[in-house]
Amino acid sequence: MRVLITGGLRGIGRALALQMHAAGHHVIINDNGCQEDGIQIAHGEMPPFVPNIHTYQVNLTTMGGCLQLAHAVAYNRASLHALVHCAAVRKGSIWGMMDVNCNGTIFLTELLLPTLLENQGVVMFFSSGAVDELAFDTRWYAASKAAVETYALSIADRVTTFIVRPSARTRMNPQAETSPEDIAATCQGLLGQRSPQYLGRVLSLPGQGRVEVVR
Repeated sequence: MRVLITGGLRGIGRALALQMHAAGHHVIINDNGCQEDGIQIAHGEMPPFVPNIHTYQVNLTTMGGCLQLAHAVAYNRASLHALVHCAAVRKGSIWGMMDVNCNGTIFLTELLLPTLLENQGVVMFFSSGAVDELAFDTRWYAASKAAVETYALSIADRVTTFIVRPSARTRMNPQAETSPEDIAATCQGLLGQRSPQYLGRVLSLPGQGRVEVVR
């Protein structure tokens, strides 16, 4: 399987990239905290040399950045079997949150949909329980994730789609007890098995391999 993971240098994205690589998959990651050549990682969160993990540092908050990454990934009609959107920000301006969490996510997906459809691929969107909390302090973040959930549900009848709300200990959720590696293992199982009862549904991943349907 050839898979692209955004936000692949930290948290769940990093754990998933390493697990999928260990399972023999061809892994591509994009993260603004890395160098362009796919070998040297700026923040040291991944081993300095991991064969078959190709790393890009492309700004996905711009249309040009999304076009650049899509062209690099699908160059010469190269196959793509899975697109996993882990990149997200929870703090900052509403414009920044919308650009990272929503606009870039949706536009990159649109650009890669043809190759995903051609290869019977799968898209996984990471969302958040903040969508249903309706809390004033997280309203911008929740709005950006709610928009992505709506988009994901709208393409679910054309391409295999998962919408997951993980509960993992990351820089955005340091109080959680579940490790990123635990959630990543569950996500890898979903990507591989594609169980019909979970397709096109909003899922909660509380840890220990559990998958709960939110709606």
